[in-house]
Amino acid sequence: MGPPRTVYLPNTDGDYKCAVCHKWLPLWCYYEDKVRSNGRKSICKECHKKLDKQRKRLRRYGLTTEDFEAKLESQDGCCACCGVELELDGKRTRSPCIDHNHDTGEIRDIICTRCNLAAGNLKDSSERARKLMEYLKKWNC
Repeated sequence: MGPPRTVYLPNTDGDYKCAVCHKWLPLWCYYEDKVRSNGRKSICKECHKKLDKQRKRLRRYGLTTEDFEAKLESQDGCCACCGVELELDGKRTRSPCIDHNHDTGEIRDIICTRCNLAAGNLKDSSERARKLMEYLKKWNC
């Protein structure tokens, strides 16, 4: 027999606390789950969607959540390219992206959205990046 299950009880307003974001939300903010006593999941719809999106992204690259977290920790939670602190639930520009070689599929590092877009627009070409750097220097940028 495993550990006892956590029982989720409503507050005085009838709201339930999400197990992920810890917000108190009305019952309609949770997906149905016929197994639970209240008929709803313990994670709100918003958090459920975020977790599903993250799991799908990791599965695409053959990563487990543990692999992703270990890689992020090895980078001190920062973009491997520009060093900005990555945020899992924050600004979109600071969201972590899994950088990979488009020819081999090999995972390189975790980078921020801006660096990922820049690398993609440069077609992962160091030659294009060098030319862009020279152009920006020419205009004192």
